[in-house]
Amino acid sequence: MLSSSRLEAADPNPGIGLELQVIASVVIGGTSLLGGRGSAIATFVGVLIISTLETGLSQIGTSEPFKRIITGLVIIVAVILDIHRSHVQNKEAVASDLKYS
Repeated sequence: MLSSSRLEAADPNPGIGLELQVIASVVIGGTSLLGGRGSAIATFVGVLIISTLETGLSQIGTSEPFKRIITGLVIIVAVILDIHRSHVQNKEAVASDLKYS
């Protein structure tokens, strides 16, 4: 933002290719892809996790396509855990409703 304000011009291309990391960070941070709420702090934690993963993969010399595969697998695992958590919460809510009915 600072360079854009000083140069009075903006480059629309710097964020291209970061979509996968952004989605992974948000999902790892706990925001449900099925709808729901998330928090900025949890998303920040997700950013830290994904950036640590990306840095570690770079340090061991992993190729770019393999990094994307690993990031995609992390997203899939996070979504599966989110769906499982959602089912458990729904079962508990139904059990609670039946208990008090």
